[in-house]
Amino acid sequence: MYILEKEVWISAAHHLPEYSGDCNHVHGHNWRIIVTCQCKDNELAGGMVIDFKEITSICHSLDHQNLNDFSGLDNPTAENIAKYLCVRIPRCTKIAIYESEGSKAVYIKE
Repeated sequence: MYILEKEVWISAAHHLPEYSGDCNHVHGHNWRIIVTCQCKDNELAGGMVIDFKEITSICHSLDHQNLNDFSGLDNPTAENIAKYLCVRIPRCTKIAIYESEGSKAVYIKE
């Protein structure tokens, strides 16, 4: 089994329409995203689990955006953002996303 991890940083705005508090208003974060992908020997494409550039490109599609504008992210909590990215990144099995230092959400694909 091969396991690959890639760390990506993005800056993006969001608001939580279902939250009654400050996060209901538009605000931004510098999101730290740690992507984990894995595959077996016989699944390697060109000797790679996935190209690091592909992971970066998919994550950067959210960079400097309002996350509420993305279909499937109507309520862009850290948990929902992690799942959104995980289902779009090939061979992704886990995403940890830090909204701020010490505050993270993890999504693990079952």
